[in-house]
Amino acid sequence: MEEAGSSFSGVSKVTLTSTGTGPNINNGDFWLGNDKLHAITSSGGSYELRVELTYKGKGAYAHYDEFFVADESENYKLKVGSYRGTAGDGLAYHNDRPFTTKDRDNDEWGGNCATDSGGGWWFGACDHADLNGNWGAGSDKGVEWQPLAGGDSVAFAEMKIRRM
Repeated sequence: MEEAGSSFSGVSKVTLTSTGTGPNINNGDFWLGNDKLHAITSSGGSYELRVELTYKGKGAYAHYDEFFVADESENYKLKVGSYRGTAGDGLAYHNDRPFTTKDRDNDEWGGNCATDSGGGWWFGACDHADLNGNWGAGSDKGVEWQPLAGGDSVAFAEMKIRRM
């Protein structure tokens, strides 16, 4: 799973508080908070993202050469750059999407993807990846990375950002 020269500081599997301020720790899961992600990614310089996943005992990764989270006035819109890796490009569909939570429905679906999927994420109608789903849940309600696991839940997910 490791890439040569890879040295990331991590933000692990996430569970969101509706305010986006984090940190939120729930059953060992950790979410830094969208306000903090915005502060970090807008603090000067460019950032990259690495998502590490385990599915059926095998490790995989997705690397994005750009990572940015907008501020609250833009509903914490996600920006990711070019993909490379072994997990498949789970975030292309979510690029330029605002963050949806159970109390802030910013997705394109008629319902609320966060309510249906178990946690906040950069949903469209709804997801190709959702690292805020429910651990171990199936039927598109788990911790998902569809290019790797379809609608199944992955066993491990970690998001890491690094200044370039």
